[in-house]
Amino acid sequence: MSKKVKRILIAAVISVVFSVGAILVLVQTMYKAQYNSNGVSHMLVVTIDTAQEKEYIGDLEGHSLYIEKLNKEETVFRSKDAENVSIKRALNEKLVSIEDWKKYAFRVVEKDGYEILKYDNYEIAIYSNEIIIRPLSK
Repeated sequence: MSKKVKRILIAAVISVVFSVGAILVLVQTMYKAQYNSNGVSHMLVVTIDTAQEKEYIGDLEGHSLYIEKLNKEETVFRSKDAENVSIKRALNEKLVSIEDWKKYAFRVVEKDGYEILKYDNYEIAIYSNEIIIRPLSK
């Protein structure tokens, strides 16, 4: 083999290795944008139910978590396997965290000692000892 052919072959191999590496990084980045390390979506799939009163669901990191004006059976996380994961299950199995919610919220608003994490059509209000998941407020 001539020197020229060897150089072309080496350049082609290096190009393929870098291309495969770039694709793997892209796939991993897209996965992390959708799911947390437990394989559960960062965002909820919500169904608004204005008749649903504030209801206790469970505890998360020292906070009592409530759901309000959302259908509790149809408000779920999605798993990487396309399963519905109820909020209660996500809490019991410690599949979600407040830090993940803050990291992937569209906007975080701080008000009078509490935070509101705003998403597409719902928000999560985080107070000192309670969390309320509800439709977007004005």
